[in-house]
Amino acid sequence: MTFDHEEFSGRKEEPKLDSLVAVMTGMVFSPGLPAHSVERLNAADELFGRLDVRLRAGEEPPLSWRVLGADDNEGRAFVTDRYDVLSEVLRTSGGATECRQALRKARREWGQLNETMKEGSAMPEPWWRSARRL
Repeated sequence: MTFDHEEFSGRKEEPKLDSLVAVMTGMVFSPGLPAHSVERLNAADELFGRLDVRLRAGEEPPLSWRVLGADDNEGRAFVTDRYDVLSEVLRTSGGATECRQALRKARREWGQLNETMKEGSAMPEPWWRSARRL
């Protein structure tokens, strides 16, 4: 599945968050040819932005994520750090080389954020106030 998949084009309704997570994972774990790194990084940034806006607005988290409650301060700190670094690295500008390096770092940060949320963690701080908790 790619960002251009039919689920993301020509539809007025937004895709489910689980679909955004799956496409985001595919983008950063299969970044394509080095020559396409700038476009891929920009697309990943746009996609993460869509996920971010919806979670900040209080939308239910992806079904694949296990959101824990207020007593998970360590988990919240870890995923907040991943969120912060990922947000910053996705805004990297430059040529193919810089964007390829940014995609590698995004893969690490997104991988850790997504896997930690699947295992069970409090939400990152920007999403915390709107998140439903177990």
